[in-house]
Order: sequence, then C-alpha cells, then structure tokens
Amino acid sequence: MKTILKKNILIILLLFLAVSAIIIPKQLNNLDEIWNFNFARNIANDLLPYKDFNMIQTPLLPIICGIILKFTYNELIIMRIIAIVLITTIFFIAYKILEILKVNKFIINIFILSIFFLLYKHLCIDYNFGVLLIILITTYSELKRISNGEEILHLNKKDFILGILVGTSILLKQTTGICLSLIFIFYKLLHTSTKQDFKNVLKIICIRLLGVLIPIICFLIYLNVNNIWEDFLDYTVYSLKTFTNKISYIYLITGNYGIIISILSIVVPLTIIIMYFISVCKTPKTSEQKNIFILFCFSVASFIVVYPIADSIHFLIGSFPCMISTTYILWLVVKERIINEKNKKIIYGIKNFIMSFSTISILLISILSTIIITRYLVICKNYKELNHFTYIPASSEKILKINSFIEQQNKEGKDVYILDATAAIYMIQMDKYNKDFDMFLKGNLGSKGEDGQIEKLDKLKNAIILIMNEEEKRNWQNPEKVRTYIINNWEKIDEIENFDIYINN
Repeated sequence: MKTILKKNILIILLLFLAVSAIIIPKQLNNLDEIWNFNFARNIANDLLPYKDFNMIQTPLLPIICGIILKFTYNELIIMRIIAIVLITTIFFIAYKILEILKVNKFIINIFILSIFFLLYKHLCIDYNFGVLLIILITTYSELKRISNGEEILHLNKKDFILGILVGTSILLKQTTGICLSLIFIFYKLLHTSTKQDFKNVLKIICIRLLGVLIPIICFLIYLNVNNIWEDFLDYTVYSLKTFTNKISYIYLITGNYGIIISILSIVVPLTIIIMYFISVCKTPKTSEQKNIFILFCFSVASFIVVYPIADSIHFLIGSFPCMISTTYILWLVVKERIINEKNKKIIYGIKNFIMSFSTISILLISILSTIIITRYLVICKNYKELNHFTYIPASSEKILKINSFIEQQNKEGKDVYILDATAAIYMIQMDKYNKDFDMFLKGNLGSKGEDGQIEKLDKLKNAIILIMNEEEKRNWQNPEKVRTYIINNWEKIDEIENFDIYINN
C-alpha cells in the first residue's frame, strides 16, 4: 500500500510540474481564461450572475473560484493555480482509469504524453474541464466496480454519492451536465433483459436521480434567494433564439485545425460506433465487454460538448474519454492477437524501446518543466504594472495607454465602453465592469440579442465607444450588427492603438 501511495504521489508531482510549466508562464492572451477570471472576480466583488454580469452557463465554477479569490488574492495568478490543480487531477484520473483497465504501464505513459501534447495549448481554467473531471471520476468509479467483480445491474451504496457528483456537473455547464446526468441515471436500462434486472435498475435509477436532484435543488434555492430567476432564464434559456454561434464538425475533418485533429475527428466517432456494436447490441458478459459498455456511455456523454462549436478545444475535451477507450481497445487487440510466444522476442524489443522512450521523455519533460518554471520565477517580478495581472507575462504598454485614455475621459464626465471580446482585459485592470459590453459576444447578450444592445446604446448620453478597427481580426463571435450600427450612426473622431473611437452624434 505504501509503495502504491508513493507511486501515485510521484505521478501527481510529475504531472503537476509539467502542467505548471505550461500554464504559469502563459502570456495574457487567452480570452477564455480572462472571461472566466472576470466571472470569478465579479463573484468575489459580491456581484450576482445574470443580474449583475452576463453569462450563459451555470455559475458553479465562478462561485468556487470567486470564493477562493475573495479569501486569498484577487489576481489571475490564483486562477492559474486553480487551473493547474484541475488539469493535474484530470490527467491523474485518466492514468488511474487505464491502470484499472490493466493497460500496460508503458502504453499508459505514451497515452498521457500524447494527450498532454494535444492539449497543452488549451490548458486553462474552464468549466468544460470541470465537467470532464466529473465524467472521468464517474467512469473510474463505475469501472472500479467491474474490477471488484460487482455486477453492473446491482445497487451500490456509492450510487447516491455519484448522483450528487454528476448532478454538480449541471451547475458547471447545464447542457453537458444534463446530458451526462440522463446517461448516468438511465444507461443501465440498455441491458435489462429480465423482470428482476428491471427491478434492480429501477432502484438504481431512483437512488441516482435523488442524488442528481440535490445539487439542482440547491441551485434553485440560490436563484430564488437572490431573486435572479428572470435574469437566469433571460441569459440561459430565452437567449438561445439569438445564439447563432456554430462551427461545423466538417472543419475538424477537413484539416482546419491540423492533420492530427483531422485524423482524430474520424477515429473518435468510429470508436464510439465500434463500442456500441461491441457492448450495446449484445449483453456484455466478459469484464472487457462490461468495461467497453461503461466507456461507451460516458464517451457519448462527453462528446456532446463538441456541439454546436466543433473547434479544436471543444473536440479535444469532448473526445478525452473516447481517446481513453480507443487506447484500451487497441491494447486488447494487441494483447490478444499479437502478444504470443512466436512474437515474444519482437514484443520484448518493442517493450524495451517504449520503456526507454517513455522514461527519457518523462525525464526530459521534467527537466524542461523545471527550467521553464525557474526562469519564470526569475522574471515574473517584472510583471507588476497591471492591477489583477501581477506576475502574468503581458505587454502592459498598450493596456496602460488605453486605460489612461479612459481615465482622462471619465474625469471629463464621459463614459467609455469597449465593444470588443478583449474589453475585459482593460476593465479588469481598472476595477470596472460594464454588463454585456465587457463580454461582447453573440449569444451572451440576453434574449434581445444585438437589437437589445442597440437599444441600450441609443439611450447613452455623453458616451464614447471603442470598436476594433478594420485592419484587425475580430473575434468570430463579435456582434457585427451592433458594430455596423455604430459605424453608421455614431461619429468617428480618432483612433487609439487598434481601436476606432466613436461618439454619439
């Protein structure tokens, strides 16, 4: 037991080191990170979601992070530390899932290294990673039962606890969380073949449903106590009619995000289909079939995140459990078809090669990570000019110049609003928040959408608007209708950095 504990601690430390080396030194340019920090900062400043600031997902992650910010430091660096803990835990649970599936240790190492290199550009604090962690923990717990020889259709005392955990995913992101919860509650119905099986599964469904309902009830109480029902529905439900943000899955297949993503975008759905025929079309009898059945169900639950925005980050997060499943299935094929006495010498040579490769890779990553973090610790003290972005590598000159302009206009009695996806960078530094304008994205503007923002702009007096100029590439979710309205109805008076300055006529 002590040996296992020491091994787990070593794995966690190595993962923590590698993830830290990616997240901590990042430049201040990841908008998802900035928006999530802004949500948490607002919570720390006692603002209410939906009523005081616009968001379309459920608010558990900002609430957790906001509480931490409130009792530590209201700085982005704290969010990055939270992200490191979250991502490290995800990789560790993935390692433990493959371990409980009895996949070869060297194959596990290769998988972790591969998925790390696929995801490293996207690692940050994000509610989708939070949902992924819950999916992986639930998958591990379900697989653990199979490993312990328990029957799939038997009630377990952990079902209620797992129900609470899965229900919590709805408070992180309602769409994925609801799909995950439904699959978690009902998936065992797929293999009820007798009356007794149905009775057993019905008990499981009731216990799991009760567990899932507890976080939902807590959230409903939170909405009621804070009187934000109407605002919640406006941004999360009624605004769906204005949510036109979509990226087709075809973009993944055609190579818009690189050849590796293109290949995986074909492999992942094929794996899900193969798992369906292996484990759903016929009752699983062996432990391997039961494992694949569980992996299939939670791979489907996770893959839902790819819709409607099928970009590389949503695809990689949504495909994570399926990539684990693919590794497991390939291992089963290799173990059954290739590993035998005839190929013993070849397998031994490959095993030694993989062992050497994975050991050297882990060693090099550890050394490189240590160098990166050490270098960061030496230079991070130079980044202290920006409020709330202390120790974060950033080009502060541009931010300070624009904020100086805003402060000067404020002294003259004029309000300045930046209608752009990057607005939060400037407003966070100034300890300001302008609802809707500071996360100016289609689908995040409430039930009235862009028309509602035009109405709001019409009512502004003595205001100045900054919009990104034509030479710069705007965020793909930028409300172009509002931008056109400003260009046609307001007067351009100047430029500052990459923004055009407009005033009311």
